[in-house]
Amino acid sequence: MKPIHKTLCFLLLSAATTTAFAQILPAPAPIFSSTTFALPSTGRLQWGGITALGELYGYVQLNGVDMWYGTSGSAVTAVPAAQATNMLRGGNIAGDLLLRSTAADGTLHMQLQSGNTLTSLDIPGQVSWGGQVNASGKVAFGATVVDSQTKASSTNAYLYDSASGITPLGTLGGAWSGVSAINDHGVIVGNSLTAGGKQHGYLYENGVMRDITPTIRDAEVNMRGINNAGEIVFNQYFRNAPWPVPYRAFKMVDGSWSGINSMSEALGIDGKGNVVGISLSGAESIINMNGNTYMLADLVDGMEGWRNLQVNGINEAGQIAASRCNDRFCEVIRLDPLSAVPEPETYGMLLGGLALLGFVSRKRRQRQV
Repeated sequence: MKPIHKTLCFLLLSAATTTAFAQILPAPAPIFSSTTFALPSTGRLQWGGITALGELYGYVQLNGVDMWYGTSGSAVTAVPAAQATNMLRGGNIAGDLLLRSTAADGTLHMQLQSGNTLTSLDIPGQVSWGGQVNASGKVAFGATVVDSQTKASSTNAYLYDSASGITPLGTLGGAWSGVSAINDHGVIVGNSLTAGGKQHGYLYENGVMRDITPTIRDAEVNMRGINNAGEIVFNQYFRNAPWPVPYRAFKMVDGSWSGINSMSEALGIDGKGNVVGISLSGAESIINMNGNTYMLADLVDGMEGWRNLQVNGINEAGQIAASRCNDRFCEVIRLDPLSAVPEPETYGMLLGGLALLGFVSRKRRQRQV
């Protein structure tokens, strides 16, 4: 056989075995840069999130005082929670913002800022609120309301859009429902109590709420996120089992679900299907990328001298809201991916190319002898 024919056969063999090579090769560790915001705290970050454009927001203790914080570019603002006025609570890729304020009576007020227009998202009597705004300006949120007379509380899920205003989403038959996430296609995932008293996950689309909880014995679930591709992350738990048995993280793609390697609790998912969460021990923040799980702290530049990296959320672009501590204080940071993890096909092509170079080199040496 002529050398060119042998080379062509080798190329065809390499292409045929690309998938096989990719399935057995672990992905290399990705690297994240960190952007620090001047908000040092002697207490741990209590809660936080990240907008579609990478702005951070959340709740922290500074010198023993409960504070709400929000970033804008490289600047960060923190105010006492009881005095918050138009503090960042979320945002979409178009630059629309969710803004939080606290009234003198302790009630919570939410607004959507779109350009110069402010729209109220208040449910009368609400004392807590959680939600997201998608690229088209739709806001999915859950609000807890306390009756001023009876002091009884109730929590329900809602959807706001400019055409219909605020619409209740209903429940799965139980007393309450809440919202976990909305993607840019308007698909919502959240949790609700069923008529049987179990917490199940739902998907809300085209005006219909449906139960998407996998049937896993007596397990209940906590939906945590959905990306624009429709991939969903959720956590399964058993109420009466001891830690770490009760919690396991799962990913659902096209209705099929599978466990996430070494992750007890998923916290969010980005546009590529990468999932951030907590390890089985409950002590480390981890990330699952292309089926491989990594300790997040090992992937971040500039972590020397720091510990307790805590993940708080991830956006569609893969930016991560986090905090970290040293021996003196804790700080809020954003992690930005510096390089993507190559897809499995890339490894197959690389291996095939390297092998081809070796083959051609050997033939040249044979002809020179």
